[in-house]
Amino acid sequence: MKFPSKHYLPPSIVAFIGILVTLAASFAAVVLLYRVQIEGAKTRLSEALNTQVRIVESIARSNASNKSNGGGEQVMIDRIVEAYRNNRGIGKSSEFVLGRLEGDNIIFLLEQRNAATLVPIPIPLDEALSGDAQPMGLALSGRRGTIIAKDYRGVEVIAAYTEIPSLGLGIVAKIDKSEIVYPFYKATAGVFLVVVTIVIVGLLVMYQVTGRLLNQLDASEKEKTAHLDRIEDQRRALDIHAIVSITDAKGKINYANDHFCKLSGYSREEIFGKTHSLVKSGYHNQDFYNGIWAKILLGQTWKGEIRNLSKSGDFYWLDTTIVPFRGADGVNNQYIAIQSDITKRKEYEMDLIAAREEAEKANNAKSMFLANMSHEIRTPMNSILGYSELLLHEQLDAVSKQYLSSIRKSGAFLLDIINGILDVSRIEAGEESVYFDDVDVEEAVLEVCEMLASMAREKGIYLKWDFQQDSKRLIRTDGGLFKQMLTNVVSNGIKFTHEGGVSVRVGLNSDEDDTQTLLIRVADTGIGIPSDKLESVFDKFMQVDPSMTRRYGGTGLGLSIARGLARMLGGDISVRSKLGSGSEFFIELPFREAKIKLPYAKEGQSESTNISQFKGNVLVVEDDETNREIIRKMLRSLGVKCDVVEDGASAVERILKKRYQVILMDCQMPGMDGFETTERIRLEEEKRGLDHVRIVAVTARAMKGDREQCLDAQMDDYIAKPISRDSLSEALCRKS
Repeated sequence: MKFPSKHYLPPSIVAFIGILVTLAASFAAVVLLYRVQIEGAKTRLSEALNTQVRIVESIARSNASNKSNGGGEQVMIDRIVEAYRNNRGIGKSSEFVLGRLEGDNIIFLLEQRNAATLVPIPIPLDEALSGDAQPMGLALSGRRGTIIAKDYRGVEVIAAYTEIPSLGLGIVAKIDKSEIVYPFYKATAGVFLVVVTIVIVGLLVMYQVTGRLLNQLDASEKEKTAHLDRIEDQRRALDIHAIVSITDAKGKINYANDHFCKLSGYSREEIFGKTHSLVKSGYHNQDFYNGIWAKILLGQTWKGEIRNLSKSGDFYWLDTTIVPFRGADGVNNQYIAIQSDITKRKEYEMDLIAAREEAEKANNAKSMFLANMSHEIRTPMNSILGYSELLLHEQLDAVSKQYLSSIRKSGAFLLDIINGILDVSRIEAGEESVYFDDVDVEEAVLEVCEMLASMAREKGIYLKWDFQQDSKRLIRTDGGLFKQMLTNVVSNGIKFTHEGGVSVRVGLNSDEDDTQTLLIRVADTGIGIPSDKLESVFDKFMQVDPSMTRRYGGTGLGLSIARGLARMLGGDISVRSKLGSGSEFFIELPFREAKIKLPYAKEGQSESTNISQFKGNVLVVEDDETNREIIRKMLRSLGVKCDVVEDGASAVERILKKRYQVILMDCQMPGMDGFETTERIRLEEEKRGLDHVRIVAVTARAMKGDREQCLDAQMDDYIAKPISRDSLSEALCRKS
């Protein structure tokens, strides 16, 4: 790996450069101060000169007005001279000089302040322009400005000059240059004194500090060397545990460690100068690699998983981090890939995915089986329950009615068991919900026991039940699941008991914190269970002894379903038993007392008054002849007129010829099924402007989602087979 080098200037050179910079800055400041002083003096002289010009012109005008009183040119000159004698100008050495031309000579009318008398000094003009009287020569030549030159004394002065054309005079305001620059020289001497002091002190400090800095730099260099050694150690450690490769800016490999060569199967000679396309597996498309380059070209680190192909043709997976490195110009000059072999993990993940897909297939197959089983059982159950209900409304003797009532109750409980199996399947798939309602515990237990009493009598054993006083009340639970759970446990006790019998005892149980639970004990005097099999009796498809399947029958699902239902209701089932001495099952459920105690309503009680209000015709669409006949007779017993057809096409023809209030639609029919028939009817209604007719699905499809599918297909209601007079009555009277 490359590391950027850093160059440091020695501290003595840095200090020397600092001193030079200080001197240069000081010199620049002095020059600037000098120019400021000179330019300031020139400005002040020009202003004073302008003032004096105005004074001279004023005297001249005053003299002109007094000529009548004896005033002349000499009088004017005398007055100007007198005025100048009293004006000290802008400094100690400053003075104003007047002059005029007489022929080619300059005559000075005012010499210097200390002169006792005014003595004109003639100077030739040509000599003045190039000699000591240059400012006056320039003024009398008609010019105006400022200049540094020598005056008539031979002293260097700063002068401002101009001509007074109206009087033919030249005027000069001057001051000795030495007076102006003296403060500058004084300040300059102070500045240089300070600078020299700073330089001397700096050199002394530098001498003291340089040694320490050199020591520190030496220590820093040693630390840098140690740091580089540590980095080299880390690189070696990385090479030992990771797969490392380095490429140039174009992606050509210029370094690969042993792990890279071993896993890819290529030697360094085969790798160097090549790109990583050497190990491409074809698993990733070009967009995948384009995405990698797009990120690292921006100087960003890329992380991901890559599937490569070794020289021997084996695939392997790498968890990869690619880090770009930039040069001094800010452009990427190399890329380092740090990778780890995750082939085994990916194979495990793929196995899990395959197993999950297989499980989903199996679950779908199970769901399909349950759906078909439900449909196939519900179709004959519709005939059994339907005809038994119709017969119960005929004139029969008491014994026949009792038999029919038992048939109907047994069929209803068989239907509950079917529904329970479907519910357990849905629970395992996480699709089931429990619906809590007010349930009369005593009535529910009596219903189960009375239904199973004939089973006990046939075996010559007893079935008895007992209620503690505090258990005779309503609780909040799912009544259907509660009865199915209890049915499974009690029927299991009857099945495995030959002598004696089964007793059911219902009561309340309180624990240490006074929390109450509903406790149902189901005890039998049957064959008992070995102690090592107590928990396995709740496993699916398990019995204590495989030979029991031949002797007692059954699938081994009863107790498993019962425990599953108990846990759905928030409780559990446990067992206590001894081989040959019978078994005792304990059903414990949370005691959720009902909000109010409602009177128990007999089945069909609330519909009898509503069905009389139904007016209109009903169309029955059903392909099964037995089911058509049952529905027709149930509707007739309810006083409802109906027409019957056996397929969807006939139903569409009928609604175009006759108006119906309700259509009872079977969903599974050959040819045009109930869903397609409903769609055709809705299209005809829209096309011909017909009134909306209520379509009620009457189907043996009772799995989760079937109701929603029917409603999504524009049907208005749904009832599952087997149907009853009450369910038909409710469907006819219910509003959409």
